[in-house]
Amino acid sequence: MPVAAVAGKYIGYTANVGDGTNVSYTLTHNLGSPDVQAIVKEWSTGYLVYPDIKQVSNNIITLEFFSAPSSNQFKATIIGIES
Repeated sequence: MPVAAVAGKYIGYTANVGDGTNVSYTLTHNLGSPDVQAIVKEWSTGYLVYPDIKQVSNNIITLEFFSAPSSNQFKATIIGIES
């Protein structure tokens, strides 16, 4: 049974991703929760992309791409609910 968030407000973190060299990017979002969603879009097209996403801690995720994104090719948005 789905549960709706009753208390709290949505909070988020946004970062540009890509440097033309690395395939792995660590994002420190400081949202303090294991219950976050990561959305990654390509800047030029707005299309969603689906890198591997690993939750390192309640404040950090890692995005891993198959090949190195060009400089600031993607925009990553991390969304959570503040309690």
